Amino acid sequence: MIANKEHVKLLGQGIAMWNTWRKEHPYVLPVLNGANFGGATLSQVNLSSTNLSGANLSGTNLSGADLTRANLSGADLAKANLIGAKLGGADLTRANLAGANLSRANLAGANLIGANLSCAYFIGANLSYANLAGTNLNVTNLHTTYLAYTIFAWVDLSTVVGLETVTHKGPSSVDVKTVKLPQGDARSHFLRGVGFTDSFIDYLPSLFTTAIQYVSCSISYANADEALARRLCKDLQDKGVRCWLAPHGLRPGDAQHSPIDGAIYVHEKVLLLLSEHSVNSTWVKHEVEGALANETTYNCSILFPLRLDQAVMQLKEDWAIDLRVSRHIGDISLWKDDIIYQQRFMEILHYLKSASV
Repeated sequence: MIANKEHVKLLGQGIAMWNTWRKEHPYVLPVLNGANFGGATLSQVNLSSTNLSGANLSGTNLSGADLTRANLSGADLAKANLIGAKLGGADLTRANLAGANLSRANLAGANLIGANLSCAYFIGANLSYANLAGTNLNVTNLHTTYLAYTIFAWVDLSTVVGLETVTHKGPSSVDVKTVKLPQGDARSHFLRGVGFTDSFIDYLPSLFTTAIQYVSCSISYANADEALARRLCKDLQDKGVRCWLAPHGLRPGDAQHSPIDGAIYVHEKVLLLLSEHSVNSTWVKHEVEGALANETTYNCSILFPLRLDQAVMQLKEDWAIDLRVSRHIGDISLWKDDIIYQQRFMEILHYLKSASV
């Protein structure tokens, strides 16, 4: 397949005309593979689901561009400006992104297998669910990058910049036999963030056959209940539980995903903190209904609700009634009392006990 000449010509007439044409022809998938747009200004262009395989986009300004689900396999994007670009689900296998700027770009679910990311900038970018197997990460800047369910295999992380600042929104897959890790704090921060316990980090070679004592979990909570959420997370991690925070009530426009969405794939549990601050929020309804539906579909237990007050017990919403009827709701309302907190904490640990031990 070669590039469609009419599509190439149309894009050459300007972004405004191109974007208008895309809106008027939503079912047409543009074919621009192998085309030369090197050094062009294509900021805010709509190239979603476009075939750009093998295209020359080196030095191109694609800031804010929509490249969602685009085919960029083998494309040359060296030193391209992709700041704030949408690359969710894009195919970037074997693409050349050396020196490119992908700060604040959304690459959720992108396939980057074999891509050259050397000296590229991913500051504040979203790499959740992305596949980084076999990528070149030489001096790649991952400062404040977001990771969750990201795949790392056959990669060298020893020269990555800002690895210790990465934010882990959930577990990731790391093939410790093929991933070269940095030393020091960056190594510990990365491994703990992706889901390894401190014991595993300290005794990595000898623990390959050690059974996992606890299943992993996310703590879903309203920002007003952050103090308890952080205490639980720290205490669980200290006990060897792989645990992540899943806050709600972020600033408008901030990206957030329900922990329910990813839990089923890694047999993860969700600790749901219910309080006067959260029970009237739409996200709680979504968490509970999503969890109950998935539990029925996959015949497994996901949700463990914990109440901080009486709000959920008095609520007359259908989801709250279903929750009260279907399961025990843990009472952690007196969590500031250390003795009672420790008792409740041991109950949570028991709930998270792996069935394999």
